[in-house]
Amino acid sequence: MNSTTYDWWPYLYGAILFQGLLLGFILLTAKKGNPSANRYLGLIMFMFALATAERVAAVSGVKELWPHLLFVSSPFWFILPPLYYFYARSFVGDPIRFSAVHVLHAVPLAIVIIYLIPSYSLPAETKLKFIREPDLIDDHLETFLYSTFYYGQSLVYLWLSIVTFRHSDHRKLDGKWFVILYSIFAVYVSFCGIQSVYFFITHEHLIQFHLWGIPIYAIVIYSLAYMAMVKPEKLFIPTWKLLEQKDGRLSAPEMENIIRRLENLMTTEKLYLDCNLKYSDVAARLGISVRALSHALNVHAGESFNDYVNSYRIQEAKYQMLDGKLKKETILSVAFKSGFSTKSSFNRIFKSNTGLTPTEFLQITRPQTEHRTYTN
Repeated sequence: MNSTTYDWWPYLYGAILFQGLLLGFILLTAKKGNPSANRYLGLIMFMFALATAERVAAVSGVKELWPHLLFVSSPFWFILPPLYYFYARSFVGDPIRFSAVHVLHAVPLAIVIIYLIPSYSLPAETKLKFIREPDLIDDHLETFLYSTFYYGQSLVYLWLSIVTFRHSDHRKLDGKWFVILYSIFAVYVSFCGIQSVYFFITHEHLIQFHLWGIPIYAIVIYSLAYMAMVKPEKLFIPTWKLLEQKDGRLSAPEMENIIRRLENLMTTEKLYLDCNLKYSDVAARLGISVRALSHALNVHAGESFNDYVNSYRIQEAKYQMLDGKLKKETILSVAFKSGFSTKSSFNRIFKSNTGLTPTEFLQITRPQTEHRTYTN
């Protein structure tokens, strides 16, 4: 009696690919927890899913039908290491402010793409031969250098991430958990690098992972993604919770950190334009409690939440009234576009902040012929 074995690898790898794309989309659009860090985590999910696409095609047999898929996913692996570091920076509240010099992060990716261009131009018959006889690739010195290049790049960025977690002065999270996670990644990558060297010399594996490498990797990063979506408090541990075990008060550096992150959130995402913005909304975006935010604003900034938000709204209103492109707007329209819900509250708060009504402000700051275009 003949027995048949059920090949479930294509389904497992297909599920990994689909789940990565789904998690990536959810994290890129999520506002719970730390949105900035979640965006990088979402990109990690996307890049990992795309990096595994070629392996999905291989285990399902699709790769032999479409041999031009050979090496298509390879560049995506070189996008992942910088994303690990960018995620770490955003996670501790110190996101990278991109400039021209940060293009250097893309150098390994560019080198790999240039290296693979000749392979992409190979005829289908040659690619099919490589697919059916992978030893033809594994024996090449170029492939060995390619692998060690990736492992080396990964180790550098994992080390930078670990340093970021260990030396960050932000205390809104318990970084030890992430130091352990990234350290495990570093050990795994180091072992893979050693195994690559060993295989190149002996043509034997130290440990035969078969097809389990990617599923194990997926379990780790997908678990992290689920926690970031479902229970962000497990990752983003608020400072106030840690401090309540002591005297329940925030230190000056901690309050300064909260205010700095709040200012960055206001200027980059302009939360104040939402007329229904609440204490709890902003606190959730910062990953802290309402109590901690209130304490930092009252003690360190010396103003209430409403006064703080309205100061940004007033600056926005001034900008709109002085902008020539908006000179035909009504005062009411400017109020709504600046985040105020009513004209009366806008007039009252504007005069409280500037000493002038919006109309008086226009009369002083713009020529008579221009401010007439505004109406009440």
